[in-house]
Amino acid sequence: MDRDRDAEQRTGEMGSVGVLQGVSPGNKIHHTGVLDLRGVPSDQVAQVEEIGSCDVILLDEQNRNALRGVQMHHVGSILVAGPEERVIVTPQLDLDREGVEFMPDEQRLLFVGNVFIRPDVPAEIVARKFASVRVIGILIAGAGALGALTGRLQFGNGVTVGLPEDTGYIVRNTGELRMLPEYLEALPDDTTYLNFGEVKVDGGVSASVVRQKIRAYYNLGETSGKPEGLAVLQARCQTNTGNFEYK
Repeated sequence: MDRDRDAEQRTGEMGSVGVLQGVSPGNKIHHTGVLDLRGVPSDQVAQVEEIGSCDVILLDEQNRNALRGVQMHHVGSILVAGPEERVIVTPQLDLDREGVEFMPDEQRLLFVGNVFIRPDVPAEIVARKFASVRVIGILIAGAGALGALTGRLQFGNGVTVGLPEDTGYIVRNTGELRMLPEYLEALPDDTTYLNFGEVKVDGGVSASVVRQKIRAYYNLGETSGKPEGLAVLQARCQTNTGNFEYK
């Protein structure tokens, strides 16, 4: 009896899908990274009952108004995109000079996630390769590349960070990190540090070592710790869209 009831509750439901293209009428869609409804007739889109916990919904010009009667909750962004726009879903994408050079010219791209265009990518290559760029997440690029994207760059929601051409050694944290004295000692001097996740500065970290090892700090997540080491990181923070917490 319970098995039959569970099966009935799941009828017409979809969930826990990274990218879903198209739907069946009457579906309830939950926990989806990207719901791509481009090319789906408006009458089919209108028959969706519920969309929940979805990062991005893509529509086209023909069906852009079809979701008006659909119950939605915890939806990040709803975007209208053309069929020629390429969607790239990734937690973290690195693009160096060689990788960008191999791309076709005049691409129209929609990135869902964090994108890092390395400072070695020159502005003239960026201008040739990208006709338009949209980012749902974080875009970090060298100042030249970021300048070349001016007028071609759109954000659904997110932030952009420009790095100087001479950044030195770059380290990124995208998870949880305890910044121990031994960890800092192992870093090259004058490191540029990008924090997307959570950094906990150990109480044994001295201000003098932080000054020696960290040239510039970009805090796009959470950074916490004792005042001695944390204060230097905050003073050298070039971009802060997250939080510094003293403990």
